[in-house]
Amino acid sequence: MLAFLTTAPAMAENIDQQWVCEAKGLKTARYNGGSRAYVHLKSFRKGGDYAVTKNSDGSVSGKTANNTPFVCRPKAR
Repeated sequence: MLAFLTTAPAMAENIDQQWVCEAKGLKTARYNGGSRAYVHLKSFRKGGDYAVTKNSDGSVSGKTANNTPFVCRPKAR
């Protein structure tokens, strides 16, 4: 019997700003409602600030320097 494992995107909650971000291999992330988000992936020593696109559903999305997509959504209240 073969079993296939899939890895769900990692999530990071930004408690101060009420946003939840997710990306494959995510270590930490911060978004404060502006034009950029800080994203740190586990496979890198440090993270970076990346441009985001605001989406019609209220989320924002972008890509890191190595082309890893990420999305941040308002935390459910």
